[in-house]
Amino acid sequence: MTTSASPPNNANGINLVPLSSIMIKDVKTVREGQTILDVCRLMHQHNIGSIVVVEKQAGKPSSSTDGKVRLLDKPVGIVTERDIVRHIATKLIAIQAPVEDVMSRPLVTVRPETSLADAIQIMQSKNFRRLVVVDNSGKIMGIITDKDIFRAIARKPTLISGYLSEQAFPSLSAGSKDLIDQLRMESLDELFRPKHG
Repeated sequence: MTTSASPPNNANGINLVPLSSIMIKDVKTVREGQTILDVCRLMHQHNIGSIVVVEKQAGKPSSSTDGKVRLLDKPVGIVTERDIVRHIATKLIAIQAPVEDVMSRPLVTVRPETSLADAIQIMQSKNFRRLVVVDNSGKIMGIITDKDIFRAIARKPTLISGYLSEQAFPSLSAGSKDLIDQLRMESLDELFRPKHG
């Protein structure tokens, strides 16, 4: 089961950037029924921190570990490095256990037209570092991570200017640009600082 997040409507610079323009389209997946070991191998092989779990469909093999998204794949959960560590440390779960034992669900998804600003707000409000992007029928189109967002802003710093515009500080003089820039950087730091652990 997936739930689509409904973001608030913002009016700023990063609100104009759709996730489709910065999302990662090569999403690595496993099917329900595969093992935690399969997930760990894919994470290691591709140097990534999460794997999307897709529903096991009748007639489809569940032992494929290539991690490629198929056109009919519907996401049902996500497994992160933290999920695996937490479950192994607290529940002493076996590495051969099915991925369903550690995956997070329901999966919160967004659409490709969701803005960068809305994605940041959803991630911050739910304390997520990743969002799966799906089409109208719920099929995987991509994934967006906090690192992808940070890279997009780092490549084009003007994206954040709408988020923290000079109009938000009407009492500051034109000579206060350094203070505004410092506030922007501190706000960015706050946006991407994990709330827990």
